[in-house]
Amino acid sequence: MFFDEKGFKKDFKWGSSTNAQQFEGDHGQGGKGVSIADVRVIPGADKESNFNEFKIASDHYHHMKEDIKLYAEMGFEIYRFTIAWTRIFPNGDEIEANPEGIAFYSAMLDELDKYNIEPVATLYAYDLPLNLLEKYRGFMSREIIKDFTHYAETVIKAFKGRIKYWIPFNEQNFIDLDSEYMTGYKAKNRAEVFQLQHHFNLCYAKTTNLVHEIDPAAKVGGNLGNVCLYPLNCDPVNVEATDELAYKSGYGFADVLFRGVYSGIFIKSYEGTDFSSIVLDDDLEVLKSASPDFMALCYYLSAAIEANSFEDRALNGVITKNPYIDATEWKWPIDPYGFKHYLHDYYHRYQFIINYSTNWTI
Repeated sequence: MFFDEKGFKKDFKWGSSTNAQQFEGDHGQGGKGVSIADVRVIPGADKESNFNEFKIASDHYHHMKEDIKLYAEMGFEIYRFTIAWTRIFPNGDEIEANPEGIAFYSAMLDELDKYNIEPVATLYAYDLPLNLLEKYRGFMSREIIKDFTHYAETVIKAFKGRIKYWIPFNEQNFIDLDSEYMTGYKAKNRAEVFQLQHHFNLCYAKTTNLVHEIDPAAKVGGNLGNVCLYPLNCDPVNVEATDELAYKSGYGFADVLFRGVYSGIFIKSYEGTDFSSIVLDDDLEVLKSASPDFMALCYYLSAAIEANSFEDRALNGVITKNPYIDATEWKWPIDPYGFKHYLHDYYHRYQFIINYSTNWTI
């Protein structure tokens, strides 16, 4: 029998995930350098307290063994975490890796192995080394490709055989919502958003190929965060608005990560961009050369879409109240069917063989 009594595959694993910039803390210890997350300030909040919050976060750096023990006690069998770039290369562009950073993640893998927890490593979750932002504007420059792939190659080689699943970028499509949070650089227009995203895509494709070259037994895939979009009603105007937003926020990015192409409807959302100055010779071949092994998806909520009544640059902004479902205190719709519909929709479009959880898939 392939499925258990609840309908899950026998090899299904329950797990959860963390991001280093929200969880580890202590950028000043273990040789770790300063990232954009360490100097990030939440608008409307006290500046100094937010510096301290991001520096300490959940203090996982000092409680790693305790945290993993608690994680195992909850019954989890798989764990997606982020490797902090600045723990491996404090300035982002060193030749040799920081041995203390390698040792920290090696010790983490030892603990996960002790409790039979499968590790899944994400390489970037919004914590660019601050030096690279100051040096060449980070992901706005093609120089980032060399530095990111050197970082990726270093950790893939360091943990070959110990990490079987790799995700180059966390929720890569959200750069369309907040480029400053994700990269440290606030895009001035849609053309600059595309430029940032294109450099993400080239780093993703090259890293995907590196995983396959360095550790053929390992698997690698992209990660998208999104919402399940419904038209508010059957008015074709609202259906069209839903379709366009779905491509702009999700399918267009999936086409790049899992098919290696920029679709026409996706490119249309960057109207006015001089693509010839950003997409150089052979770039499209690089994107097509990547063959990911899985699709990773994050689901937050569903959203009812009504044409011309929403601002599509924030999660809360795409919501017109859905009269058929309840909402949280944050006014986020509570919609378990939206999760199912979202997963089925992506599977039907991209035909990846995937197991499902609320945060990611393998």
